Amino acid sequence: MQAKTFKTSRSLTYSYLYTSPSNPWLPTLLFIHGFPSTHRDWDAQTSFFASKGYGIVCPDMLGYGQTDKPDDPSLYIHKSLADDLMEVLESEKVGDAIVIGHDWGSATASRLVTYHEDRFLGFAFTAVPFNPPRPVPPLDIMLGHLKKTVGSELFGYWKFLSIDGVEKTLLENVEGFAHLLFPDDPTLWREYVAPVGGMDRWLQEKKQCALPSYMSQASFDAKVAELVEGGMYASLNYYRIVAQGLENDDNAAVRDRTKLSKPSFFAAALQDYVCIPEIGKESFKNNAVDATIVDFDTDHWIQLAQPARFNEELEKWISEKVLNTRKAQL
Repeated sequence: MQAKTFKTSRSLTYSYLYTSPSNPWLPTLLFIHGFPSTHRDWDAQTSFFASKGYGIVCPDMLGYGQTDKPDDPSLYIHKSLADDLMEVLESEKVGDAIVIGHDWGSATASRLVTYHEDRFLGFAFTAVPFNPPRPVPPLDIMLGHLKKTVGSELFGYWKFLSIDGVEKTLLENVEGFAHLLFPDDPTLWREYVAPVGGMDRWLQEKKQCALPSYMSQASFDAKVAELVEGGMYASLNYYRIVAQGLENDDNAAVRDRTKLSKPSFFAAALQDYVCIPEIGKESFKNNAVDATIVDFDTDHWIQLAQPARFNEELEKWISEKVLNTRKAQL
């Protein structure tokens, strides 16, 4: 695979891995990572599928890795990110393609559905399902509603991560922050990520924990180095756009586009205590017309925790649902 760059019409330079399909029958896979990651989160997938003959486009998303890191939160609106990725695909003259997103990458994948669904053969979502466009209420109201209806704010950490200057707090205890993102005990997220005040308390008390079984010390150290190198301010813009309601006008304009019609795949993380799998699966069933749902007994980081099984299930879905559908339409 080649490491490449491309400057979009917004004058933003994206860094990405690329290879064209070595098997002309197979499509290109667009992998979109989330917070706080880089294209490296997909290493086990890009190497596996490239070896099978698929094309690969795997970017560092805006604010991460070697891609530009502008400060302005309005540049991170997911419609704009989706349009950026469309330009990357067009620059490589990519033909048939499938989108695979994780975490905030699933939000960008959702806007590829909203604005460019016909361009793709199918869409896969990891831990976070397809999210139709809808205006988001003020963050405090949203968190209060979740507390009342499901017993937890679930996204209480969003409030913390959208505070001005919080990147300095995170970098002062970057190893503790990374331990909370990748704990050996996923239930720690119930106490320290989901509720308002949990993440700040973890950092104030300078807590750490053991690493999960799927992550070596070297991999953890690389994650920490990524956080430090990126500086974190830019990557936190994904939370600022929610806190500031910057996407509401765009979402209101297309709020009728609620359905995902192309073949779709949802990998549900059964030990994710923020992106609750039961809620995600119900939402996916309601919004995706041709849905495949597969449970993974892992934490939020499915593609890291069970890479071999994730690859197997994703390849099975592509073969049986996406490519067979394309074949039937020829």
